[in-house]
Amino acid sequence: MEIVEKWNPWSKTRRDLFNFMDLLCIRGDEVIAVQTTSGSNVSARVQKIRGLQAFHLWNAAPTRRTVVHGWRRVGPRGKRKTWKCREVWL
Repeated sequence: MEIVEKWNPWSKTRRDLFNFMDLLCIRGDEVIAVQTTSGSNVSARVQKIRGLQAFHLWNAAPTRRTVVHGWRRVGPRGKRKTWKCREVWL
């Protein structure tokens, strides 16, 4: 696994690999691109990624996959909250 997101301190912006990859995971022949976001932003990220030509070129290979991770804190009111990840495979 390798981080492929870069921080530009001059413009104070983040740049993802191919505009949609935060992490790149490689195991044997399988390669997975991961986009991480907040739980409430998952559908917007999925829509954005599906609109990118780079995504369609990336997913054209049978050994490449893409997943969006949406993180949110959950738990009963007044109790300790834990982080939960929602995965959406594209």
